[in-house]
Formats: sequence, C-alpha cells, structure tokens
Amino acid sequence: MSRKWYGNRVRKLEKSASILKEVEYLYSHPDMPNHSKEFLGSLANYYKQNGGLTIRQYKALVNVATQIEPEEIVKRKRWSESYSEERREIAKICALYYVHTPYFSSLAKRILKEGDFIPSEEAFTSMCYNRYAQKIVEATYSEPLYDVGTLVKFRKTNSSKIPATYATGKIILDWDNYRDKTYLVIQANSSPVLSPAKGAKKYNILPFGSQEVLQAEERYLKKSRKKS
Repeated sequence: MSRKWYGNRVRKLEKSASILKEVEYLYSHPDMPNHSKEFLGSLANYYKQNGGLTIRQYKALVNVATQIEPEEIVKRKRWSESYSEERREIAKICALYYVHTPYFSSLAKRILKEGDFIPSEEAFTSMCYNRYAQKIVEATYSEPLYDVGTLVKFRKTNSSKIPATYATGKIILDWDNYRDKTYLVIQANSSPVLSPAKGAKKYNILPFGSQEVLQAEERYLKKSRKKS
C-alpha cells in the first residue's frame, strides 16, 4: 500500500462530515458501553486533528456501531447478570498475571482498580480462556502439593537461577547459605501465580535456624524427611 493511496483514502473520508456526527452520536448513546465510549472519544480527537480516519479506524467504527443494536444490548445485559463472583475472581487472577505484560495490560489494570468493572464477554474470554491464563487459573486453584507444616528442601538443578526470594520480594544474595537447608512450609498460595509453568504455585517457607521467611514455587521444592 503506497503512502499516496493511503493519504488519498484518508482525505476521501475527510469529505464525509457524517463520520464525525456518527462518532458523536454513538458516544452520546445511553446504551454504548463505557470502554467503547473511550475509543469513540479517541476517534473524535483523531478526526478533528487529522481531518479524517484511517481505514482501520473506520472499520472499527462500523463494528462499534453494532453495539447499540437491540440484540447486542440484550446480550450485554445477560452477560452482566451472569458475571458471578467466581468469574470476577478468575478475572482478577488473570489480571494479576497480565498486568505487567504487553498483553491485556489495560484491561487487567481496570479489573484490578475498578471493583465494579465488568469486562465484555469477548474480552473476558480472550484474557481468561487462552492456554496460558488457564494454566495460571489451574495452578491457583489446585490443591497444594505441600501442606502447611511439611518439611521441604530445594531440588538440585543445573540452573544458575536462584529458585527463591525473600517473602518480602527482595533478592537473596547469599544463596549458598540457604541452598541445602531444610524448610518448614508456613503458607501455601502465598502470592499470586505469575508463571504458566507447571508447579508455579508459591509457598512461604521458613528455614530451620533462621527467622528469614523465603518464597519459592512448588516446582523447585521436594519433601524432606528430616531436619538439617
């Protein structure tokens, strides 16, 4: 696609004054969802600054317009009524995973900051039912492999990665002092699961002979039969 063709297409859109009127009409419609109003507001600003919309923006505008059709309004109402506490909890679990990633971050922030926010059914499904999110949810709800009171040790690995942090989140600099110790599990699900890897459930563990609580994922631990 040449820049000239693209520029001409934008100018053709500019000649249609009805586009901006359509954007403003949709924005003011009482049944238009708030997240779509934000998008419409950005379209209006773009139109005013550039005298037209891009092809992609115009296609998106056409899609947004369908949201005030009667069947879509009924569909959203049913979804809102079916948005149970269980779904809200699942959305929060997934949001905690995605909030610091390039994916779904804006949606995740709204879920975590706005307690009464209900994402669209499409957004909820996309964020919470992809294969990575499903692993996060499964790990969160799975039964802990190590109950509180269990003695554990760290598995031997060839990785140079330190498999734990302090429970406060601080990095452990003197790992050799902790590597071979025996630990007491004092809390399972100690913080949100943030990895889709198998065994990503987190535990707070207390080493014998120390008051420094560590946090580690399940996959890095194994049962210990005795104190050391």
